[in-house]
Amino acid sequence: MTDRPQGSSAPNDDPSPQDSGNTINPLPGEAGIPNVARRQPLNLSWKNISVIGLVVTMVAGMSGLYLYRFIDHNSDADKDKSLQRDRPSAAGAGTRQLDMTQPAPPRVPALIPTPAEAADPIGLRNAGTATPSGPKAPSPDDAPVLVVSSRPGGAAGANSDASQLPNDPAASTAKQLQDYQRRLQGLLDNLTQGNALPAGIGASATEPTASPDIGPNLRSEATGLFGGELQGSATPRVKATTLGDRSLTLPKGTAFTCALKTRVISATSGLVGCQVQRDVYSDNGRVLLIERGSHLDGEYRIASVRPGSVRIPVLWTRIRTPHGVTVDVESPGTGQLGESGIDGHVDNRWGDRIGAAMLLSLIDDSVKLVIQNQMQDREADTIVLPSTTENTSKLAEKVLDSTINIPPLIYQNQGGIVGIYVARDVDFSSVYALQPVER
Repeated sequence: MTDRPQGSSAPNDDPSPQDSGNTINPLPGEAGIPNVARRQPLNLSWKNISVIGLVVTMVAGMSGLYLYRFIDHNSDADKDKSLQRDRPSAAGAGTRQLDMTQPAPPRVPALIPTPAEAADPIGLRNAGTATPSGPKAPSPDDAPVLVVSSRPGGAAGANSDASQLPNDPAASTAKQLQDYQRRLQGLLDNLTQGNALPAGIGASATEPTASPDIGPNLRSEATGLFGGELQGSATPRVKATTLGDRSLTLPKGTAFTCALKTRVISATSGLVGCQVQRDVYSDNGRVLLIERGSHLDGEYRIASVRPGSVRIPVLWTRIRTPHGVTVDVESPGTGQLGESGIDGHVDNRWGDRIGAAMLLSLIDDSVKLVIQNQMQDREADTIVLPSTTENTSKLAEKVLDSTINIPPLIYQNQGGIVGIYVARDVDFSSVYALQPVER
């Protein structure tokens, strides 16, 4: 290390690049080496300036709002103080207590009439024609009310006394009361005679007579209890009978099944055929009466199938056996389990019932939608025809009223299993006979 003379400097201490030989000057247009020691200029974009301005504006607005609320709160407090200062003293007083002391009892004055209160009593009105010197006749208004308890025939003495004073108001009042009582007594006698007549009839009907047999017609003609309000049911005697030859009798209540030969539709009335599926025996189960394969003839009558109906009423009229034996049974058709009627597929026909009305409703809605769209597009040029839309709605209602009551249809295809319930005792003794055979 050598000492440098004062006033001299090292070669590297010179900041000027021209004095140092280690600097490289770039050519024109060539990128040079950046100087990291140089201070960078402050670059502020419009975006940064806008953000800073927005923040400053928000701070200023919040400060102003806070000052406004603070000033408003102080003004409200000043108003409350002024109102309390102007409030009357009576309003700030405490709650007034009611005086609950017992009042003094009322004093009743003595009933001593004073000379001013004394007055003459009200006299009776003079309605008679007597002279002032004679006694005054009482007015009919002041006459006492008479209660007559005697019969109308026992008032002859009173009538004779009343006839002596024709101008007496009391006598005329008594006569009117007697006439009224006579009419009431006549009405009472009529009512008593009317009630006694049914009682006499009932008594005569309940008395035993010498005749041993009383027919049911005579019993039905008798009047019931309580003036005929309670009638008794006729229960005549019945006699037990025998069924006859049980081997040749098909009893009432026998049920068997058959297969339909024809298709059944409830649209209209018609005839139906059926074939018996099994052999049917007599009451004691020993004699074959209806062979398997016998033919059943029946009919069904459809007056009106109401909505909700699911069965077709069928009446079996005749049975024809393979041997040519026919018998009229006149028995109802049933289901497989004995329920009344023949079931099947139910077609409610909703398309026929509401289809036309729904189509008219859709047309009406489409017309209204088109009119509404035209009104929105051209309000000044659109012509609205309200009568057309109203008539369309009414037409849809009329069509619905006429088609909503279309009855449903019930279908039962051929081959369906149905039943028959024999409704009477059938005697085959006229066509069959029993003969002993050797075994």
